[in-house]
Amino acid sequence: MVSNSSSVSEKNLLSTGSLYQQEDWHTDLLACCSEPCLCIKTFFFPCGTFSKIATVATNRPISSAEVCNEFMAYSLVLSCCCYTCCIRRKLRKMMNIPGGYIDDFLSHLMCCCCALVQEWREIEVRGVYGHDKTNTSPPTPQYMES
Repeated sequence: MVSNSSSVSEKNLLSTGSLYQQEDWHTDLLACCSEPCLCIKTFFFPCGTFSKIATVATNRPISSAEVCNEFMAYSLVLSCCCYTCCIRRKLRKMMNIPGGYIDDFLSHLMCCCCALVQEWREIEVRGVYGHDKTNTSPPTPQYMES
């Protein structure tokens, strides 16, 4: 009897729309202080960390300045956590992490810094680095003159 595992994996990929098996976050939301440098950098300049996360989640380069402008605009109308939780949702869907809108919103509402650290650490653990890291090309060939 021949096993049809390739069609099963293709079916899972098509049904979930993700390249990853469904699994939880690798780091806890409140474990942000376990990586002190990232935690401090994110606390004092969240736009830097968030721009890296948004670049991966949206698969297009987003600068820190663009993120800061959007933070200010959303702060005037709603709140920053509405914007950041939408990016968290995209990241979750891309990495096939279970959760929902309310989880994303509350994690960014209660502790945005911890949520950003958790998201960036998840990107590092899974080795997904988005637009800047994946669009590399090999060096141009060199030839010796004879």
